[in-house]
Amino acid sequence: MAERILRIGFLTPEYPTEGYSGGIGSYVRQIAHSLASLGHSVVVLLSVPFGEGSTWDGPIAIHRVGLAGVASLLPEPLGKRSGVFFALRLAGIAEKLELDVLEAPEFCGLTAFLSLLKPARLRVVVRLHTCSRICRSLNKHRATSIRGHLRNHLQDWLEARAIETADCVTAISMTTVDLTRKMLRVRRSDFQVTPNPINDLFFSPPKVPVLSGDPVVLFVGRLEWRKGPDLLIRAIPSLLERHPRVRFCFAGGDTNTGSDGSSMLAHLRSLLPEGARANVEFTGFLERGPTRNPNRVQQRVVEVEEGQRGHAGGSPSRCSRLRNSGNVIGRWVSSE
Repeated sequence: MAERILRIGFLTPEYPTEGYSGGIGSYVRQIAHSLASLGHSVVVLLSVPFGEGSTWDGPIAIHRVGLAGVASLLPEPLGKRSGVFFALRLAGIAEKLELDVLEAPEFCGLTAFLSLLKPARLRVVVRLHTCSRICRSLNKHRATSIRGHLRNHLQDWLEARAIETADCVTAISMTTVDLTRKMLRVRRSDFQVTPNPINDLFFSPPKVPVLSGDPVVLFVGRLEWRKGPDLLIRAIPSLLERHPRVRFCFAGGDTNTGSDGSSMLAHLRSLLPEGARANVEFTGFLERGPTRNPNRVQQRVVEVEEGQRGHAGGSPSRCSRLRNSGNVIGRWVSSE
């Protein structure tokens, strides 16, 4: 139990139980449950374009927060979810919930103007995951129009402002800090590096008898250039020479980060030799559903270390690069 119960809010554009979720949503869910288990009062403020309301994820209250009316139609930096009107809405919610701390990602610049309007008691924490400019750089994305350049510039400015005006800034790694400061030209230097936590509640497999089966290499994440799925694809032929029965599963949705902005899934398939295709499965985006039956099959899964293709650090729950046997972590998990 915590010595002093804090009222903590997490502002996020995604959450696992509420539709699409990436690394930010997974991080928020784990740390929210962890802090709640320590006795703190934790809520999630889910930034949405429409459809407000509240729901629960166990002990965690989830409030969908958006803008209505004219404010929702105004361009940034006035309207939308990074604008002044959204900051005013956040300030009102923080006051009503009597929040002590509100954490938000730098991505999207959700708190860019909150410092101007927030309640005196509220401390705003911005966490560096991977800013938009780093994502664009790693995916080799280039704006093709003046409008695109202006949109990217505004996004970078909002994210930089959110970082500069926060009461505290944390980061997943020192590499994240260095890249963010360089790319967004951030002046402040008082960053706190705290790696992403892992809550056993979400990662411990059920205790079931170990069953025999073919080894499986599992890649979990969007099929996106910066996550390095092509590196694993290129390694498959040599792996099959040594381990002919191994199967490869890529669990994640497609993106347009392939060659010349094309489908990454199509690009990955084109890299596969004909003889290796029977050993590879692409599941596509996996919707959240009922827990799979652990007694169906027990598979050997090899998690591959997060790549260093200039990535800003990465969370422990993502796997994307095969480098050498010393970096391969074997774990038994249950899957269908």
